[in-house]
Amino acid sequence: MKYIEYLLKRLIYSVVVLFGLSVIIFIISRVIPGDPARMALGPHATREQVEALRQSMGLHLSLIEQYIMYITNLFRGDFGMSLVSRRNVLVDLKLYFPATLELIIYTIIWVVIIGVPMGVVSAAKKDSKVDNFFKTLSFSAVVAPAFIIGLAFQLIFGYALNIMPITGRLSSALSASPRITGMLSFDALIQGDFQVFFNSLRHLLLPSLALSMPGIGQVSRITRASMLEVGTKDYISVMHSYGVPDGIINFIYMLKPAFIPSLNIIGMTFASLLGNAFLIEQVFSWPGVARYGINALLKVDVNALMGVVLLIGAVFLATNFIIDLLMGLLDPRVRLSEED
Repeated sequence: MKYIEYLLKRLIYSVVVLFGLSVIIFIISRVIPGDPARMALGPHATREQVEALRQSMGLHLSLIEQYIMYITNLFRGDFGMSLVSRRNVLVDLKLYFPATLELIIYTIIWVVIIGVPMGVVSAAKKDSKVDNFFKTLSFSAVVAPAFIIGLAFQLIFGYALNIMPITGRLSSALSASPRITGMLSFDALIQGDFQVFFNSLRHLLLPSLALSMPGIGQVSRITRASMLEVGTKDYISVMHSYGVPDGIINFIYMLKPAFIPSLNIIGMTFASLLGNAFLIEQVFSWPGVARYGINALLKVDVNALMGVVLLIGAVFLATNFIIDLLMGLLDPRVRLSEED
């Protein structure tokens, strides 16, 4: 019961943090140099036109009145009009967010299927040449900027070998499947359009792999350290003494408890990628929400900027909550510690 109370407290805490984030980013968006109305209308607009737009945006009101008006509209589902696209920001988020979410999902898949086995094998082969190679590779993946790796992938696979697409989400010769989720590969798979599905996967391969490199390095290092710690437990020594194969010990009996810290890192990686993907989206011309947010910042599109930051904050807090829930399910010690 106390564990449920703990989760409820975490949920309430998330709502409070999101409210605080809205206040902070609202104030920051209002003190950014530049007049949003003038930026939207351009240098040739008359003073009357600029003032009319300022009135319609409520920029003539006090900061508190502007915030109250914004929050009131937000609860009605009105995120305000983007000064660049001339659409409601909610419409833009629905348009751009699925592209980034799809990219992040495949990035996390790479992080799990490469980073975790690397950590397990590195721990099993401690101080060997394989371990040293994986440690060097992990460190290099962490320190190398993802966009530099992305540019290298473009030069190698796009220009030198010319075997992979390097921009966009789909080849121009193909039409996307009817929209269901907004994620091209998932929509195509659901509707059985395998040509579009495999083509979208080819476009996803390089940006997702480049974006996954820092996460792969972190997860590999954390998994290795956790595996080495679990390997010192008495029950692992007993299994070795009974002749249980190393593969079964490593991937069945040691990986589950060792995966708890890695799960936390994977969750934080998922949440952080939503904001950190903008360089990869820029390099690969990926029409995602991170790229949309950077353009909003550069063009002082305050409503779009607010919408993107609140979306990223909500996803980050939701991911934290889900990770807390999963850790409680995977590790009974977490539940018991909250019930003491």
